[in-house]
Amino acid sequence: MKKIHNLVVLLAGLLVLSTLAACSSQAWYQGFQARQRQLCLEVPSAEYTACMERANRSYENYRREREERYEK
Repeated sequence: MKKIHNLVVLLAGLLVLSTLAACSSQAWYQGFQARQRQLCLEVPSAEYTACMERANRSYENYRREREERYEK
């Protein structure tokens, strides 16, 4: 019985840690995104739209593209 309890506690802990890691990654990305938007203000006007499109890419798209890149 104690082994089952320990296993449940371990699995719950792993779930919490994986959730926190995902939140941290998304927070990091949002910080990067804000900095990228600031840098877009410094590029020539002809490059501004493309720069902002890259900077405004959603976290989900970023994550998906990153996973596809590493699968190859």
